[in-house]
This record gives sequence, C-alpha cells and structure tokens, in this order.
Amino acid sequence: HAALRNSDPASARAHAQAALDAFATAREAGASATRVGASAAYARALVDDDRTRALGAFLEELGDQVDNPVQLANLAVLLDPGQSLPAKAVEALRVVFLRQAVVRAPGRPDFLELLEHAVAGEPAGKTGNDGR
Repeated sequence: HAALRNSDPASARAHAQAALDAFATAREAGASATRVGASAAYARALVDDDRTRALGAFLEELGDQVDNPVQLANLAVLLDPGQSLPAKAVEALRVVFLRQAVVRAPGRPDFLELLEHAVAGEPAGKTGNDGR
C-alpha cells in the first residue's frame, strides 16, 4: 500500500475500499471481530483519506509485525513530517517499540515494566534506565 499511496492515491483508496468489502465478508463468515475490526478501521481511514486516523488504526493493527518490511514501509508513509503526531499515535508507537525491546532483550525486566505501563496508558515511570 505504501508506494501506491504516494504514486496513485485514487487507486490506493480503491484498493482500501476493496479491502473493506473483503473484511465485511470475512466478518459475515465468522472471522475474529477484533482482527477484522482493526484492519477495517485502517482501510476506512485510507478510503476517507484521513492520514491521522489511518496512522492510529495502523498502529493498533501493527502489533508485533515491526520486523515486516512492508509494514515498516507503510508506517513510514503514514508518518507525515508536516504534522504533529496525536497523543494516541504517540502512545501506540510507545507500545510498538517497547514490545520490540522486550522481544529483543527478554532479560530486561525494566523493559517489561515500561511496556506494562504503556499498555495501561500510564506514564513510563522511573526505571532509572538510560537505554544502555
């Protein structure tokens, strides 16, 4: 979706609309409402050409796919240097990056604590960690 969004926005919106239709069919067939709902919210925001809402929905959908190069490219396209990130997007980015920190350094309980705070929507707390 990333390259198409930049080169042919109308076609990207049409693809997003087709995805919305597919998600509706999947829901009717019994697919997980949670998974389909997050993907559908992202597609709806793309159809509406609402980059801020698309970023928030994408981050909710991203989960642990940060190692996926397609998802990284999609994230990069959604990050608009001309706009500030809404607080909800910053919170979602915190969770995404802290999940990766926990996966990459499983022996660091301070990273897990930071993640737990982020998931709960709480401030990071004072771990005394400077990231080294």
